[in-house]
Amino acid sequence: MSAPVRAPVRLGVVGCGAFGRFALQAVAGSPLVTLVALADPREECRLEAARVWHQAVSTPDLGNDAPTSRTNDPVSPQQRADVRLYEEGAKVCQDPGVDLVWILAPPYLHYPLARVALEHRKGVFLEKPGAIRPGEMEELGALAESSGAPASVDFVLRRTPLATLVSRIVNSGVVGPAERVVLENVAHDERLPEGHWFWNPVLSGGIFVEHGVHFFDLANWWFGVGEVKGALGLRRTRWKDAPVDRVLCTCLHGASASPVLATYYHSFTTVERFERASWHLVLHRGFLDVEGWIPTAIRGEVLVTDQEAQWLKWRLGCALDALDQPQPDRDPAWGGQDAPEGTGGRPLRYRARLLVENPDRTAVYRQAIRAGLEDVAACLIESGRQPAVTLEDARRALEMAYAATRSAESA
Repeated sequence: MSAPVRAPVRLGVVGCGAFGRFALQAVAGSPLVTLVALADPREECRLEAARVWHQAVSTPDLGNDAPTSRTNDPVSPQQRADVRLYEEGAKVCQDPGVDLVWILAPPYLHYPLARVALEHRKGVFLEKPGAIRPGEMEELGALAESSGAPASVDFVLRRTPLATLVSRIVNSGVVGPAERVVLENVAHDERLPEGHWFWNPVLSGGIFVEHGVHFFDLANWWFGVGEVKGALGLRRTRWKDAPVDRVLCTCLHGASASPVLATYYHSFTTVERFERASWHLVLHRGFLDVEGWIPTAIRGEVLVTDQEAQWLKWRLGCALDALDQPQPDRDPAWGGQDAPEGTGGRPLRYRARLLVENPDRTAVYRQAIRAGLEDVAACLIESGRQPAVTLEDARRALEMAYAATRSAESA
């Protein structure tokens, strides 16, 4: 086990593109980390990332809303001295003044960079997918264990409040076990031109690996580990060498005796202002619709007793509106010992409309990114602490993504 480090943890970042700068803004001002090194092969991106960081930490009133666009405010020589700038990501992974490496480079670089960092006994926080092949993730897990350095993947959806709320509802059993889940994810491709690394499966792993692991991991967390049963990939026709831009797969999650049947659809075919994502969950006594890939609302209909309704309201913060009068359940399997007298031993339940909203998607996204990085930083500071999202979690999601990709290729 590596010796604990003092706060703030010295952070090195590999990858200074648009998302890298957004991520840096999200964590600027954290008491647990301080930026000491940046790497990107593009000098202008390194300099812009350093400027964004320094502006964010020096304007606390703006906080995470500080602008990310270029300004006429260059990085000063003193600021450059505060943050070491490298062309090669491996230099950050080897820098003796770095405690934690945050890898925000394209997917094909995740495994080799994380391997170097772990071999130098540094903590690692990987953007998803963390590796392109399950065997690579398994190797990283073994390296992390042998080095004693914490490592995690940024499965940001797990850290959003409404995804956590869904987990609590599902696992409480208050509206019965889950039966079916459908994900519809229509994403934009406005910043994915022909020739972008995203379209090359050698560099990205393909849609299921680069993008789908987010959703496989979330469903694994909600319902139990899944198994891919079949998949399909379709190619666009407007390019000469048409890439796969629509994928679909069917999985079973959870216990084999009563699995949850899941269908996932991802497409990259629309414009940004029209993209959307939604989950539809069918439970034994409820239907839940989760809006947004970063969840912003849960809407649904549930069949609950008054006691269950109070739990949903006061413990979970759900708004409930009754849709009919309470009446005894007709399903004997739902009987209870505390049923009111005169109901034949069956509890009284009524239909109710459920609503929970958290509409500021950008703020939620930033908070979730920050929480993930701070979790790994805390593992470096606190001896014996383990990351909330493990590389084993990442391997399971990646195995599903890899299996779906192979299935689609053979269909």
